Parts: sequence; C-alpha cells; structure tokens
Amino acid sequence: MPQPPASSSTPPPSSAPEQQEWRRLLLAPAALLGLGWTCVVPVLTLRAVLETAVFFGEQPDAADRAAQHHDLGVAVGVSAAVVVVGLVLAVQARSNAAATVFALLGLPTLVLALLWLGTVPAPAPGAPVRSETHQGACQEHSGGDTRCPGG
Repeated sequence: MPQPPASSSTPPPSSAPEQQEWRRLLLAPAALLGLGWTCVVPVLTLRAVLETAVFFGEQPDAADRAAQHHDLGVAVGVSAAVVVVGLVLAVQARSNAAATVFALLGLPTLVLALLWLGTVPAPAPGAPVRSETHQGACQEHSGGDTRCPGG
C-alpha cells in the first residue's frame, strides 16, 4: 500500500540547519536595534528634558515647551518603532531572550509616552482663548439698541 505524502508543514531534515542559520541571522539586526535603543532614546529624552530646564533663573517660554513636546514625541516614536520591530524579529528568530528584552524596553517606552502626553504645549500667546463662562460683551447696535449677554 502506498505511503501518504508527507505534510508540507514539516520541513525536510536537510533544511532544518538552514532554518536555524536563518533564525540566527535575524538576531543580529535585533541586537543592533537593542543597542541603538539604549544609545538614541536616552539622548533624545535628555535633550527634551533640557529644553525646559531652568538656567540662571530664565523660565522656559511657550516655544521651549513646544520644542520639548516635539522632542519627546520623536523619542516616543523611535522607541516604539524599535520595540515593535525588535519584537517581530525576536519572534521570527524564536528567541525568548530577545523577545523578553524588547518587551522590557516597552516599559520605558510607555513611561515616555505618558510623559509626552503630559507635556502638551500651551496655546500660543496670541491665540484666541475660549471661555465657557464668558458669553461676550455688551454690543451697541444702530438705533441705540444695546444687547448684553445674560440680560
């Protein structure tokens, strides 16, 4: 009686070493990403924090706060991209250690994202301010009619 064909999901024995080599090759870019994260993200974060540091009593203005918000946004974006790509590479390489490292790098990324959300810049000095309690001012119309909000 003829043998049923082998399942296509299991690779032939000769390709198993090739797959292990391919997986090992994926760890090199993952390691470079992890090293890049540890060098680039702290520098971007430090730059953002120093944007609003007080030197010689000079308080940061709206432009400094906007620059800080932008720099923190860049740090969050770079950090999140590195973590996601690193996790994908680690999963493809089936490396539990690399996946754990990139998952742990996600924690500082979350802290950076929360810090970034807390630094939303104030509106520009000339921007109109909307107030819920202020309904407008008394306005005189032609014919001597004056209309005031609230009565």
